[in-house]
Amino acid sequence: MIEHHIEACSKLNAMQEVILIGSEPSTEITPFVRDVSTKYNVKVTYLQEYKALGTAGGIYHFRDQIKKGNPNDFFVMNADVCCDFPLQEMLNSHLKHGRQDVIPC
Repeated sequence: MIEHHIEACSKLNAMQEVILIGSEPSTEITPFVRDVSTKYNVKVTYLQEYKALGTAGGIYHFRDQIKKGNPNDFFVMNADVCCDFPLQEMLNSHLKHGRQDVIPC
C-alpha cells in the first residue's frame, strides 16, 4: 500500500524526497526503497525508529533529518490510508493561502 503513496508523491514536480518513518528493520525495507526510488524517479529515504513512536513521535524524533533538506513544505501521510490523493490541489491551496496548514477532511 505504501507504494501508492510514493507514486502519488512522485507526480508532484516540486517533490524532492519521500521520507518513510517506521519501526521495521531497515534490512527489510531497503530493497523496497531502492526499487521504488528507481521506478518513480524520486529520492526515498527510510528512517528507522528504535520503537514504534506513532506519527507525531516519529516526526519529532527525526525532525533534524526532515529539516536537513530545508523543505519549504511537506506532506504527512499515514501508510494505512489509501485513496486518490489530490496532492497537487492540496499544494496549490497551501501556497495560495500563504502556506497555512492544509488538513484534508
